[in-house]
Amino acid sequence: MLGAKDARAAWRGFEAFCESGLRLIAVSRQAFKEGARLARQPSHGLRAGDALHLAVALEVGAKAIATLDTTLAANARRLKMRTVKFPG
Repeated sequence: MLGAKDARAAWRGFEAFCESGLRLIAVSRQAFKEGARLARQPSHGLRAGDALHLAVALEVGAKAIATLDTTLAANARRLKMRTVKFPG
């Protein structure tokens, strides 16, 4: 659980992210199907939500994905997407 100070900092970061050009995308039925297909491959280790995010990114032609999740990052690279590294 985040403390109040960290929660405020996280919210400010989220608001800045939303103001930086965030684009909301409707999730298509095809993306749900592709996400399910990706999640059904146990060797890839994707959780359902991560598989759906990856499927949507692929569907819209994203060239890169930002994540701190090593499994999602590995799968994105496997599918020829760049991963964005967060400063840290």
